[in-house]
Amino acid sequence: MANLYRCLCILVFLALVAVQGAAQDKSSQTENDKSKIATTYDEARDETTVGFHQLEISETEKVRLFLSAEARYHGRTQTTRVTEIRFILTVRSPYGYSHPNQTHLTFLMGERKLGSFTPTVEERRIDGNDYVETMSMVMDVNEFFTYAQAGNMNIDLDGKLFPLNPQAQKRMVEFG
Repeated sequence: MANLYRCLCILVFLALVAVQGAAQDKSSQTENDKSKIATTYDEARDETTVGFHQLEISETEKVRLFLSAEARYHGRTQTTRVTEIRFILTVRSPYGYSHPNQTHLTFLMGERKLGSFTPTVEERRIDGNDYVETMSMVMDVNEFFTYAQAGNMNIDLDGKLFPLNPQAQKRMVEFG
């Protein structure tokens, strides 16, 4: 009976850790764990953010795409369903800036168009030999996970096709 109780307590603990995640200070993250799903509580705003940062999702001809995604809810414990995700796409290229302030992004499954968006370029900077452009948009949580679970996923960014890395797609599904 005591062993059953102990096992039950361990299972409940593991479930809580899996659901809520370990609260982490963003400044303590290393480069290797930035793309891990993390939960951070902001006491001043009484708001919890769940997300991942700088997950490399595609690479073609020296152009690399990184995805960050985050969802927020009020308080320490989620009591209402999250409906929106902030989707942040970072493009690193040695060829210069190539996206207008209002760019066009389309999710494709094979050649089938799943959805189109108009993210806004928020930042442009030079980092070593790379030109870095960061753009963001807000999308419906159900739409995000539909795309994450689609097979043979590609992103069309202003007419340039980027195949989605299968490991990145797996991380996006885990985020759900």
